[in-house]
Amino acid sequence: MLANFAAILRAIQEFEHKELLKQNISHAPTIGSMYEGLSRTILEAMVPKGLKLQIVEGFVEFPDKRLSKQIDCMLVKGEGNQIPYTTSFKWQVKDVLAVFEIKKVLFGRELYDSHLTLESVYSAFNQYLAMDGVIDEVRGLRFVEMTGRSPSGSLVDNSLLDYFGYENHAPIRVVFGYEGYNSEEGLRRAYVKHFEKNLLHKRPPISPSEFPHLIVCGSSSLIRFNGHPYLGEMDGNGYWPLIGSTTENPLRQLIELIWYRFASDFDLPFPFDEEIGRKKKSVLLAARLFEPVPEELGVEYAFQVYGVEQATQGEIDWKPKVFSLAEWKLLRALQLSGPTDSVDTCLATWANRQNVDVIACAEKLQDAKIIVEHKGKLVVYRDRLFTTFHEGEILTVFDYEKARLNEYLKKLGPETKRGRRKSEKVAGKLHRAVADWYRETGIERDPANHGIGRVRLT
Repeated sequence: MLANFAAILRAIQEFEHKELLKQNISHAPTIGSMYEGLSRTILEAMVPKGLKLQIVEGFVEFPDKRLSKQIDCMLVKGEGNQIPYTTSFKWQVKDVLAVFEIKKVLFGRELYDSHLTLESVYSAFNQYLAMDGVIDEVRGLRFVEMTGRSPSGSLVDNSLLDYFGYENHAPIRVVFGYEGYNSEEGLRRAYVKHFEKNLLHKRPPISPSEFPHLIVCGSSSLIRFNGHPYLGEMDGNGYWPLIGSTTENPLRQLIELIWYRFASDFDLPFPFDEEIGRKKKSVLLAARLFEPVPEELGVEYAFQVYGVEQATQGEIDWKPKVFSLAEWKLLRALQLSGPTDSVDTCLATWANRQNVDVIACAEKLQDAKIIVEHKGKLVVYRDRLFTTFHEGEILTVFDYEKARLNEYLKKLGPETKRGRRKSEKVAGKLHRAVADWYRETGIERDPANHGIGRVRLT
C-alpha cells in the first residue's frame, strides 16, 4: 500500500513539475512560489485529516522568541501566530513536526543555503530541549538495535542515548530539490564537497543530529539513519552509518519519515505492510563518538568514497527470525520473569529439565537483538513479538512486522498435513515448557499473557 501510494504521489508531482516548466516564468520569487505550492499540495495528501495538522510557511520560534530563518513549508500542530498582512506564521518549535526547504534546482550553493536555514531550526529545538527537556522511552531500544549491547553508562554511550532521544522529538528537516545533480553518484560527490568546504572545520564540530534527515535531488536522495525509522549497525571500531544514498522513490522516503513520527506522536499504527526502505541504502557518511580526553566528547566522520555499485546490493531479502525450540523456550521464560541472572538456580533447574543450553541460546537471542546482558542479567529489550509456526519451524517477528510475515507466509503457501502436525507438536512442547516455568518459579499465571502461537507476546 505504502509503495503504491508513494508512486501515485510521485506521478502527480512529476506531471505537475512538467506543467510548471511550460509556464516560461523567469521571475525567481514566482518560480519559488510555484514549487513551494506544488510541494505543499503533495504534503497535504500525505497527512491524515483527522490529525488536525497544518502546512504553513514562515518562521520557527525559539523559546526566547527569536526566529529561525524563513521556512518554505512547515508541518505543524497546535496554534501559531500569523504575521500581519502576510500568509506567513510564527510557530513555536515544540509544535513543529517537520520543516522543508524547497528548491527548483539543487546544487552546491543551494545545499549550503538550505543547511543554514535548517540549522536555525536545529538550534531552536536545542534551546527548547535545554529548557524543558524530553524523556524518551525508546532511546535504549534504538541503542541496543544499533550496538547489539546494553548501555554501559560511559560518556559515549550516554551521548548516543541522548542522540536517539533527541531524534524521536526533533523536527524532521528536509531539503527537496526538483532538479540538479543528474545521478546518485553526482549527488554523493557533491555532498562530500559540501561537507569538506562548509562543515568539516566547524567549531564546535557538527553534531550527528545537525544533518538534515532527507535531501532530495531529482530522483536521488540522501537519508540520515537516526533510528526513526532507518538505522544502521555499529561496526567494531565504533562507527555507525549516518547518511546513505538511494534512488528509491523520494516520496516514499518522506512518507516513511513523517508517518513514523505520526506513529510516535499520535500513537497511530504505522503501515508496515512492506519493509521500510526495502531498497538498501548506499552508505555515504559514517560517524563515531569518542573521548579524546576523559570526560570530553569528540566526533569523527568518515566518508565511504567508493561508488554506488560497491555500496548497494539491491533489494533486501526479508525473512522472519527462525528460532530453535530451546531458544524460544528461553525467550519466553525471560519474558515472563523479567531480568534474570544467567546462573539463576530456578533458571538452571528448569533449563536442565527442558534441554535448554542457556549460554548458547542467549547468544543467539542477543545476535537477534532481542535480549541483552546487562549487569549480569539477561534482559528482554524487544518483547513486543509475534510468533507463529510453519512446517514445524518457529517463526518470530517484531510486532510491527506482522503484515510482512503474512506476505512471507503467502509466498510459502499453505502448510502440508505433515507440516501442520509438526507445528502442532512444537506448539504443544512450548506450552508445556511455559507451564513448567510457572511451576518452577512460582510466578502467578496471567491468562492475558500466556500467548504462544498466533498471538502478540507482551
